[in-house]
Order: sequence, then C-alpha cells, then structure tokens
Amino acid sequence: MSTPFAPGSVSLRLYPHNDLSATGIVDELLVQASLAVQHGFDGVMTSEHHGGFHGYLPNPLQAAGWCLEEMPHGWAAPCPLLLPLRPPALVAEEIAWLAARFPGRVGIGVASGALPDDFEIMHAPMDDLAQRFTAGFEELAGMLDGREPRGLADDPAIRALRDLSFNLEPVVLRDQGFGPAVKALAEQLGLEHQLQIDVDVEAAESLGEKRQAALYQIIREAMSASIRRGPPTRMSVTVTERGDGGLLVEIADDAPGERRRSTFAELAERARTLNARFEVDQKPDDTGTTVRVSLPAYATE
Repeated sequence: MSTPFAPGSVSLRLYPHNDLSATGIVDELLVQASLAVQHGFDGVMTSEHHGGFHGYLPNPLQAAGWCLEEMPHGWAAPCPLLLPLRPPALVAEEIAWLAARFPGRVGIGVASGALPDDFEIMHAPMDDLAQRFTAGFEELAGMLDGREPRGLADDPAIRALRDLSFNLEPVVLRDQGFGPAVKALAEQLGLEHQLQIDVDVEAAESLGEKRQAALYQIIREAMSASIRRGPPTRMSVTVTERGDGGLLVEIADDAPGERRRSTFAELAERARTLNARFEVDQKPDDTGTTVRVSLPAYATE
C-alpha cells in the first residue's frame, strides 16, 4: 500500500456529477473511488468549492472518509481543502481522527482559495489571504507533527499522528541527517526488544533529502518486519558504496524467515520509487534473512 503522496504514486481526482441528485453524487463518487484503486491508482483526491460549484464539493475531508469506507485499499485525501475557511485546530482534529480510523491511508493538501463566492458564503474575509494562509498552514503543520501542538497535546488522535509522523520522517532526520536518524531508530528498537543492532550507514549521507526519507522508511519497515517474525537476537544495517557509484543497502538479521509474501512486496514497491533493485536472501535453514536494496549511480545524485 502506497503512502499518501509518496514519490511515484499516482492518484485519481474525483469530481462530482452535478447532474445527479445529492445521493446519486455520493454513490457515484464511492463507485469511482473503489474502481480507481482496484485498477492501479494509489489513491483518490477530492477538492473544495462551495455553493454547488460544478465538479466540486463543500466537504472534501468528509468525502475522503466516505471513500475510504468503500475502498479495499489505497489512500484518500482532501486536496485541496481551503484552510482559511476553517480554524487550523479543527482541521487538525478532524484529519487526525480520520487517520485513527484509517491508519496510514489519509493525506491532506491545503490551499488559500481564490473564488470570492467561497468566502462570501462562509462570511470570511479575503483580506491578507496569503499571510493568513501561511500562518494557518504553519499552525496546522505544528499541530500534526507535534512541534507546536498548542491545546491539542493530550488529544489521543493527535498524539498517534505525531508518533506516525516521527516514524515516517523523524525530526532527527530533518535536523541532523540520515545516519543519526537510523542510529536513533536502532537504539530505540534495541532497547524495546533487547537485541543488538549494528549500524553503518554514513555512505547514504550523500543522498538528497527525499531519497534519504524514502530509504529511511524502507529500513524502518524491514527492521519492524524482522522483529515481527522473530524476534531476532542480532541485526545489522549497512550502506556501502558500489564500484559503479551506486549504493548497496543491507538489512540482515538472524530471525526466522518471512512467510508472508506481502511483506516483501510492500518493501519492493518502496524500492521502486527509488529506481532501486530489491532482493531478499533467506537462509535455507531458516536462521536469517538479508534484505538488499541496490541504488544505481544515477539514483544517488
């Protein structure tokens, strides 16, 4: 399952058929959302305008929830949601609780809005719109990633989303780099599960920020899968330079082999977003597994 807005993901934007009744519009949206992910799209998006504006909805976040109930897999996102028409705290609460119902399947995109009718209907001013949008966006982001939760720090859905945000792209990855982030993850998992994890990933510091974030997710998921099927007593994570200028990433453990093919299929999908080759080597005596992700030279630039 693709992460919302992951690099390389493809989504379908849903537009309501305004020639239908309200009930018919909803029914048709849900059919389209379900068909989209069954035929190769990673997710769906809904957009916002008010007053019956043709092809748009006044409630894209609510509509995303409807879609997720009908979709067998994949993600949904209001994109864009017009942020200046709502208090950022309310948006944070609603998106967090929707994510609690559908973990890992909810995204959000926000915009300032531009149609005067939208603001007139909501009795909202358009004065200083760019500045208000920027301030609201910063407030919303701070609530969702835990930097500035304000009065929402004790909301359980906000806390869960903050933890998810840390797992996907921890603050230490943004602030200190790839190596410290992987070492912090290894230290956390080692303490929680009483296992030794050796880390040598300095070679990945040359990667760009987005590639580091994607590679971090692969390493995190491979380590978590190892713990689920074991747990192992020992694990190692290494990144080495290849002779052709590419990078070889290896996550090795002494845990029993993986029985669920879907686990490696999801890792392989993430590797493809990096244009990387994915391999799994499981020992025949069921005493260890090595996951390899090989990045070509052009993917490391």
